[in-house]
Amino acid sequence: MYDICYSTAAAPTYFPPYYFATNTSNGDKYEFNLVDGAVATVADPALLSVSVATRLAQEDPAFASIR
Repeated sequence: MYDICYSTAAAPTYFPPYYFATNTSNGDKYEFNLVDGAVATVADPALLSVSVATRLAQEDPAFASIR
């Protein structure tokens, strides 16, 4: 949990990306190099929702009426 909390505060203009690695119970190693979520469009959940809905509408004929 500590690593995740530090990752969410890694705003590139203030702090470097936060790196950490973890191992699963199977022995697999996963490496992460994370930055604050506000760097992406996730800073605006409404914009992200519209983006996903638009993509789904283009891919699925069931949404043809809202194009």
